[in-house]
Amino acid sequence: MGEGMEVIGVLAPLFGFLLICGGVSYAGFIVLQAFRTKVLGEPGAGPAELEELRERIADLEDQVASGGQFQTDPRVLELEERVDFTERLLASEREHAVLPEPSEEITAPGQAGEAL
Repeated sequence: MGEGMEVIGVLAPLFGFLLICGGVSYAGFIVLQAFRTKVLGEPGAGPAELEELRERIADLEDQVASGGQFQTDPRVLELEERVDFTERLLASEREHAVLPEPSEEITAPGQAGEAL
């Protein structure tokens, strides 16, 4: 039991130290993020940006509500057309495909003359 207490006696201060370092690091991160946002004007949505985002969301909601089409990348539209063409081509080949008439009865190997 003495060894277990020695291990706890060594690990407890170590964990405490790590916990304190983590808290200080997190607080430093928060301070640096606030500095970047307020002083340097970097990431962080200001009132104008928030208003612009709200307008964009409202426009998209209106498009969805009215059943309108979204503006799509021309490459995506071209790929959609190619897929449609390929689907139609495969469907027409299936319609015209006819199985050949069987020419002979199928027999098991080694049993000549006996049909399955």
